[in-house]
Amino acid sequence: MFEHITSFQKKLDLFDGQFSNSVLTHFPCLKSRKAEEAVINCEKYGTMIKKLCAVFGYCFSDFRNLGSGF
Repeated sequence: MFEHITSFQKKLDLFDGQFSNSVLTHFPCLKSRKAEEAVINCEKYGTMIKKLCAVFGYCFSDFRNLGSGF
């Protein structure tokens, strides 16, 4: 379970970095919309990912503290 939680947190960090650079590799639906509309507000999605990272980190902070014991 600990590995699933930490890997999800790393995936959120990856997504955050990609949205800050307007890279839509892992988001094919947004990528196809970008081809149609030419402008996608990646900042909006990046903000949502950052909020999710913060909430997820808060909810599972106990796991991070105990991680060395696993």
